[in-house]
Amino acid sequence: TAVMETGYDILFFWVARMIMMGLEDTGDIPFRTVYLHGLIRDEKGEKMSKIKGNVLNPIDTLEKYGTDALRFALSTGTSPGNDIKLTPSRLEAGRNFANKLWNATRFVVRSIEPERTDVKIQWSLLPVEDRWILSRLNSTIASITSLMEDFQFGEAQRQIYDFLWGEFCDWYIEIAKIRLRSSVNEAPSPIPVLVYVLETSLRLLHPYMPFVTEELWQNLKQHLPPDWQATESIMVVAYPIADEAAIDPPASIGQGE
Repeated sequence: TAVMETGYDILFFWVARMIMMGLEDTGDIPFRTVYLHGLIRDEKGEKMSKIKGNVLNPIDTLEKYGTDALRFALSTGTSPGNDIKLTPSRLEAGRNFANKLWNATRFVVRSIEPERTDVKIQWSLLPVEDRWILSRLNSTIASITSLMEDFQFGEAQRQIYDFLWGEFCDWYIEIAKIRLRSSVNEAPSPIPVLVYVLETSLRLLHPYMPFVTEELWQNLKQHLPPDWQATESIMVVAYPIADEAAIDPPASIGQGE
């Protein structure tokens, strides 16, 4: 591998000595990039350690908040080398986000008509709110791709969170509810866009919250036409790539950005 990931507190004791041994024994270094993560600290900023007795029991934490909530708390909004205060509020935020995704997926699944045989987007007929959410999705994908290539994983997850909660759930889903309830609506059904944005977002989030996204992806798949997705698991579906043609600045302006 070309990347070594470790804590900054053992940089000299481990990383530097591996480099020296590699140069001495093989004439080459064992890795080209060192990614340093911070230390896990308690609410008071003290380093967590068994000696101090301020560590969280991992089993109890997983049972109370969930595995993906813990992953969320350890990665969101962090930057390489910076310490993390692992507080109950961070864990609760992860659990709340997972619940938000469950509710969003449940709404989309319940909105899919049993007789629907096609979820293809009719791009030429899309109203401004559809073009806006698709534009924001692809802008987010482009930004996240750049951040992940630069090892800014915490900022990447924060942007996924902001998009899913603040734009897809709080805005687009609420607009879609109005359209679905309306008996007079000349715009195409929002179902294809709902499905597309949700499924793409689950793939985007999967490296950070693999268990929740797999479960929700499988649930979504069961309610879509058989030919929608032949792949058996979200783990082996291609990671999203930004569609530059779908990024529509006028649509974003139309939605008040």
